[in-house]
Amino acid sequence: QLKSGASKPGFFAIASPPPPPEEEEEEDPASTTLTLEFLIKATDGNGWLTEAAAGQELDMSDVAGKGYDLDEWEGEEGKTDPKYDGFGCFNYVFLAQGTGIAPIRATIETGITKDLQKPATLIYGVRDSKHAAYADKFDAWRTDFNVNVVEVHSRPEKDWTGPRGYVQDILKRTRIDAPRNTGAIVCGNKDFFVANKEYLASLGIFEDRILTNF
Repeated sequence: QLKSGASKPGFFAIASPPPPPEEEEEEDPASTTLTLEFLIKATDGNGWLTEAAAGQELDMSDVAGKGYDLDEWEGEEGKTDPKYDGFGCFNYVFLAQGTGIAPIRATIETGITKDLQKPATLIYGVRDSKHAAYADKFDAWRTDFNVNVVEVHSRPEKDWTGPRGYVQDILKRTRIDAPRNTGAIVCGNKDFFVANKEYLASLGIFEDRILTNF
């Protein structure tokens, strides 16, 4: 949570990747500066934050979410959990809706997809190009992080030449090889998660490998 003075606190997802392990092991954490990035959609109720001047002090709680337990994709110490019947996880799928791209950005930029034999797939749904966060990073995600980015617009502008519709529509037209060897992260509102989780599970992806922000 973030708040300023008497303002009502708001919940915001951290969009920047965690520091490398070697930085987390600093002997004196107080001597280091940790920078966090947030993706915030401006609304009538959060002007205290979106219009804040540089240097303004804010109150911040401890991290409240559980994050994505990527051990669920394999098991402890990288060993395939017996519940997956020997099917290792080497295909990654990311589904994001609107500002749900924030934690997925953080996940991608940890580098977990770099060494995959087949690029990971990110399907990102927004209303139009004005609402597409991190569009300036998509090329780097493709070339440096081994992620195939598919941006889909539900209410596209006239000059939009990319996919139209919703994430669910594009997902159903996307070939997912070896679903039993696939892990997915779905980040959006609850209806978005439920609909996509049901479809992914119907393909044969283990439910415990479909992670969410809830």
